[in-house]
Amino acid sequence: GGFATGALTDGAWMSRETGFAHGFTSFDDSGGGLAALVPRALSWLRALGSAPGFLFLHAYDVHCPYPTREPYDSAFCADHGAHVDLADKCGKGALFELELSEADRAALVDHYDGGIASADAWLGELFQGLRAAGLYERALIVVTSDHGESLGEPYRGVTRWQQHRGAQVDAPRTAGHRARKHQRRGVVAILRM
Repeated sequence: GGFATGALTDGAWMSRETGFAHGFTSFDDSGGGLAALVPRALSWLRALGSAPGFLFLHAYDVHCPYPTREPYDSAFCADHGAHVDLADKCGKGALFELELSEADRAALVDHYDGGIASADAWLGELFQGLRAAGLYERALIVVTSDHGESLGEPYRGVTRWQQHRGAQVDAPRTAGHRARKHQRRGVVAILRM
């Protein structure tokens, strides 16, 4: 047989409703952020055993208003009352229409940085779970994002932050060398944030 294919998403644009489920043998768009998705991802991957698989994992954790868990929520912004409330200002261009003070801009960056730190910690838990299950060494892992953030900069069309999409790729290795194409029958996991 071929690869088992699964997707765990936070819904919205990555939902069954938008047609994103097409081609996946297992699809779950019930969301819950990385707190819910990482344990489900590890469970799905462990259930594969030695069979090859592809998992698409998607989360909105690092999207405005950047809600995140402690200690990350206060790691960069100790006083949440000292800036504009982000909860009703995000999406649909609302931030671009505001006159933001320097303190508000700094808070946007601080909350974004907290979201990134939290997502990084969740990735660490995912990778540790893969190691514990004996899957990490044979996995091709691709971490990417759907867009950057302007973080309160004036909006004039598509900004350079929204155009930039970085990707981190970790390919499996065999005896200290990069695995050859025909040796890569393992687990493939993509995390999109």
